[in-house]
Amino acid sequence: MNGNELEQLVEATPDADTTGGGSNDPNSNNVDEEEPGGRRKDSHQESREGSRFSQKQQIIGAIGVAILILMIIVIPLAARNKTIDEESDKGERPTFPPPEKFKPCLEKASTNSTGCEKFNKSPLKDLADDLLGYSICPCTGESRCCNSDEQALSWMIADKFSSMLPENERSTRLKERFALVLLYFNAQGHSEGLTDEDHCLSREDPDPLAWAFINSCDANKTRVTGIKFETEISADGHTAVISKSIGGFDSLTELSIALDGLGGTIPETMGQLLSLETLALTGGFNGTVPSEIGLLVSLRELNLSYNSLTGKLPSEIGELSSLEKFHAHNNQLEDPFPIEMRNLTNLTHIEFSRNSLITTFPTEINGMKGLESLVLNDCSINGTIPKDLDLPNLVSLNLRNNLLSGSVPAVEIANLKKLTSILDLSENAFTDMPTEIGLLSDLTVLRISSNPLNITIPKEIGNMTEINTLDLSGCLLTGQLPSEIGQLAKLKSLFLQENALTGPIPIEFASILNMFSLDLSSNQLNGTLTSPISTLAQLTDTRIESLLSLESLLVSNNALTGDIPTEIGLLDNLSHLNLSGNNLDGPIPTEIGELQNAQIINLSQNFLNGAIPSELGQLTKITELFLQNNSLTGKVPSELKRIQYISPLSVEIRTRINISGNNLTESSLEFICRKDSEDDKYNFPELTADCNICPQGATGEDSCCASCVGASV
Repeated sequence: MNGNELEQLVEATPDADTTGGGSNDPNSNNVDEEEPGGRRKDSHQESREGSRFSQKQQIIGAIGVAILILMIIVIPLAARNKTIDEESDKGERPTFPPPEKFKPCLEKASTNSTGCEKFNKSPLKDLADDLLGYSICPCTGESRCCNSDEQALSWMIADKFSSMLPENERSTRLKERFALVLLYFNAQGHSEGLTDEDHCLSREDPDPLAWAFINSCDANKTRVTGIKFETEISADGHTAVISKSIGGFDSLTELSIALDGLGGTIPETMGQLLSLETLALTGGFNGTVPSEIGLLVSLRELNLSYNSLTGKLPSEIGELSSLEKFHAHNNQLEDPFPIEMRNLTNLTHIEFSRNSLITTFPTEINGMKGLESLVLNDCSINGTIPKDLDLPNLVSLNLRNNLLSGSVPAVEIANLKKLTSILDLSENAFTDMPTEIGLLSDLTVLRISSNPLNITIPKEIGNMTEINTLDLSGCLLTGQLPSEIGQLAKLKSLFLQENALTGPIPIEFASILNMFSLDLSSNQLNGTLTSPISTLAQLTDTRIESLLSLESLLVSNNALTGDIPTEIGLLDNLSHLNLSGNNLDGPIPTEIGELQNAQIINLSQNFLNGAIPSELGQLTKITELFLQNNSLTGKVPSELKRIQYISPLSVEIRTRINISGNNLTESSLEFICRKDSEDDKYNFPELTADCNICPQGATGEDSCCASCVGASV
């Protein structure tokens, strides 16, 4: 019923007699009317009938008013939703061809005039244009290019949930949902992870693909508070993953987008996310850091790593008064840093490594009282470390692989009283290390490898009683190993390889009870292994148990002499033993078969003699056994056939064994090389031996002798 019909109904209805019995006719004399059959109506009966008629009139009038009110309310609502309902195509989502079938759209502006004419007055289109800052139209099919923004608009037009939002929430939630869909299509290029369900409630659905990039919502399950995206960029010609629509997430506290492709620039609208506490944009963003980022005053963690960001940091970065961690490594940022960074009194961690355009030590951060960790490795910092470092709470400093020169500033660094975690100055051009290095008595990790120090190791290094990792490899060190190293009771890893150290291994090394890695390879050390290792064996039972910690013993390419001590079998946690390239002689001790955790044993290029011990067949974890270029004799023990390493993933790995360059008995490999069945393809090690002892026809990739050395006979 329309308004005219209602008006006609009201006008055609007689007025009710409010007196309860009379008519409004002026000619009426209130005479009782005669009923058919000659009977007259009683006046009271007539009054009752009039009253009933009056009630009917009132009911009809009330119904008419109610209908009129409903029409006033419903018609505008229907008109408001009519466009969306029409665009929904009767509730069916438009089907998109696979992304690879779309013609690539290199321009963001749409040329789809047909689509624009059809949806020109859509509130969704207006919202999209407002979010993006430019006009777009929905997709119309494969006949023309369709970029990710247009796909997102098409999806939203067909989205049932959007049309069911309550009026009081419609504006904000529709804006947020559209921003979510735009972000998803820009990154993924398809709609497989989107559903018609409430995007917050669907996170609790068993379907792992439904809005999976939403990391958290608020307590009311109505607003998104966390987004975590890890994706490869689709090749649809639209490279801006984060568009201006990012401003639609005004409730976000966490935004993490990790890309593997082109992500475009960081939009200025990022500054609208005033509730943001964690921001991580990694993997594919370029351009400069926008100054609007300084508006994110609630930000506690900022990660801009692994991008192609260029230029200088904006001075507005100093407005991030709540910032605690700032990571921007693997970019092309330039120095100097803004002096305003000193205002970041809550900042505890800075990591700007692998920015090759940072060429000087950032004195702008000097005086940051709260800074605990500074990581600037793999930049191009040259010159020296400032002598007036004022970082009183610094715990860790990493300046590895730069161009720093001069003397290691031990005194200045020692003034950093809380520097107790890591000092990494390796791969620079330092030419001296003063004895004051011993002042770093609380430091736990010191790495100064690959610097042309050309000095002897100062004995004061024994004062670093808290050290657990000491790396002085590749520093042209000369002289003997100081016995004071034996005072470092907490030392776990000692790396002194690739130097020019001479003399014997100090017997005091046996006092380092917690060591699990010792590398003295490629020096000029002499003497025997017997003294330090035998000393270990003479320690009390409690100390012998500590030998379980030694996992790696590397003393290759030195001038060590004598035999391999039988006590080597006590190192039952040893996984890597390399004694190659020395002058060791005597037999291989049978106790070596007790190294049940050994994976690599290299005894090559010595003067070892006697037979290969059959106990080597007990080493079930061995992957490499190198015995070549010694003076071993006799038969190859058949027990070596048992060596077949099974990895923790139950994958069978063919163990590599090299026994070439010895004086082993001819044809002693027949048992090892024999297959137990036709399918027994890898039931023997991958063996390298002298050709004269390999069975005839048993050389090749799938054979026992994978390769042989020398001429066959």
